[in-house]
Amino acid sequence: MNIQERITAMVGVSADDYARLVFETGIEYAGMLTGGNEQAVSRVIQTKTFWKWFKNQWQQIDEVFLAAYRIADRNDSDVRESLRLMWIEEHNPEAIKAKPVKQVVDEVNRALMACRKEAVHA
Repeated sequence: MNIQERITAMVGVSADDYARLVFETGIEYAGMLTGGNEQAVSRVIQTKTFWKWFKNQWQQIDEVFLAAYRIADRNDSDVRESLRLMWIEEHNPEAIKAKPVKQVVDEVNRALMACRKEAVHA
């Protein structure tokens, strides 16, 4: 089983819900990086560089989560629900401690500059 499969089994979410949470959280994180500039967010989330970095951070969080809670009784629905809520909180964009790599910062800066240029010429 890969990490995603192990997490979905552990916390009781579907693969679609997992993918949706990664995507929505990535957009929220991009919003934090761009100061909430929606046009810049739109540009940043279209880059492979951002998603490669973000998904790597996500996977690292999942690995730590799996290691920390591997002994939990996942057959108990109350435990599973608690694990699901803790897992979601672990992925809160504000809780991501890693700083984006230079390539991601460069993508964000390019997006912000492009938005500024568009605003000047509008």
